Amino acid sequence: MNEIKKKIKKPKINKGDLIFYCIFLAWPVLQFCVYYIGVNFNSILMSFKVATDFDNTTGAIIWDNFSFAQYKHVFTTWMDGNFVNMVSVSLRAFLITHCISVPLGLLFAYYIYKKLIGWGAFRVILFLPKIISGVVIALMFNWFLSEYVPVVLPSVGNLLAIDRDLQFPVLMFYNIWIGFGTTVLMYSNKMSSISEEIIESAHLDGATGLKEFWHIVLPLTYSTVSVFLITGVAQIFVNQFGAYEMFQGTASPNVKGVGYYFFVEVKGKFSHLAKAEDSAQIPMFSAIGVVLTMITIPVALTCRWAFEKFGPSEE
Repeated sequence: MNEIKKKIKKPKINKGDLIFYCIFLAWPVLQFCVYYIGVNFNSILMSFKVATDFDNTTGAIIWDNFSFAQYKHVFTTWMDGNFVNMVSVSLRAFLITHCISVPLGLLFAYYIYKKLIGWGAFRVILFLPKIISGVVIALMFNWFLSEYVPVVLPSVGNLLAIDRDLQFPVLMFYNIWIGFGTTVLMYSNKMSSISEEIIESAHLDGATGLKEFWHIVLPLTYSTVSVFLITGVAQIFVNQFGAYEMFQGTASPNVKGVGYYFFVEVKGKFSHLAKAEDSAQIPMFSAIGVVLTMITIPVALTCRWAFEKFGPSEE
């Protein structure tokens, strides 16, 4: 046994390769430490701050560095009817977009995977919203609704300007449409990795068409689907669902989710040009973010457990 161990030589580590790998990984690791760990840690610390006074000479804020006043404010004042409405909008947007986009995305990906008629052009059409900037797509979509629809259908006019209640269904349609690019790409890539031997064996057993999709392709793609669902749950209170791109700061209450509210309220308050009164509100938003994170984490972990426990097995 000792002779065999002597014959097995440990691979030599090339110092040049090691230095290259370290340099190559240094930048993403630094970004992760600064923009994820550093920013989130600073947000937690900021949630315990309270502005006690302002320096009239310099305009600087005088902080009380450890206080639970922000959390008290969150639970006693901020969680009112407006908060309930924003949470309702975020939850409804998540359920509608995922309940529609996930099944359709799987079917579209299966269509591309099987290379049926026109699959190449179909793939380009679905990926187009992701190729072009999201802001440009939103501007084009808004232009279509406000300029083109009234010309083609004069009796209808600009629906968004006439009836603001239509903003939510239009926003959901927009989200579902632009969301196909990423999901279909990931689903189709996962399907393309399925062994041809498994598909041929299923065909010999009589599994074709929808049977092949339901009993073979879907279970083998489920791990990718569950990742999208879990990350979607984790981002419920962060995702704007395209509301700012579509309506900027003039969205009606029926499309104001929690993510949209955060973005609009916090936007510009970190600038050195921001007023001291505005910057003093940042700890309150940090406390709100911490509270929502503490709510989201167990929900996301529970969903992950449920997907793994009750989802189809690849075996």
